[in-house]
Amino acid sequence: MGRILIATSNPGKLRDFAGAASAQEIEVEPVPNFSSIPTVVEDGSTFEANARKKAEGYSRYVPGEIVVADDSGLGFLGGAGLIGALLLIGVKVVNASPNQQEYPHQLDLGEEWHTLTRLPFVFAMWMMRDNDKARAQRFDFASARDEGLARAEEIVAFYEPLLRLSREELRSYLTENISFSPDEEMRAGMDLYFKLAHKYRLIPDLKPLKTIEA
Repeated sequence: MGRILIATSNPGKLRDFAGAASAQEIEVEPVPNFSSIPTVVEDGSTFEANARKKAEGYSRYVPGEIVVADDSGLGFLGGAGLIGALLLIGVKVVNASPNQQEYPHQLDLGEEWHTLTRLPFVFAMWMMRDNDKARAQRFDFASARDEGLARAEEIVAFYEPLLRLSREELRSYLTENISFSPDEEMRAGMDLYFKLAHKYRLIPDLKPLKTIEA
């Protein structure tokens, strides 16, 4: 039986790769100590370029092994052709969005959520379990936020050559599109999201959201 290593710590991706490889009697394992290896920057202009860059980058840490990486799902494994759907988040929306002919039905999840609920959609937050509250309170998140905002121009200058966005668009994204203090509408949007996730059995329990003020 052959073996390949997958450049991911995502259990879902590992399971998908293992399922696709099992028919060929190929053993699939994650790259050892993957979380401690420096992250490969995904700045390629296509899914294939990013996947190739990741595979080549992580293979340097496991000489003699075959390393496989992906950037948007299993794609062409097993002759499946184009994958049926993509979910792009963050930089990949700018750098790796597929063309309109291959994927004619493209939706902005934030806009769709707002149209249906009239509430904002919160894509990311710092969150923790109840038993981690005391440990989290030792970190000065407010100072980290303030330092990042104070250095916004440095961040814009760093990312401008990497992304297909102008300096003005990057500045607007950092200062207008990202909110650093969730308001009541955002809280209501999150509450509704988790209620629906529980209703449709995406999460086992519905727990109230608590906030720690910075």
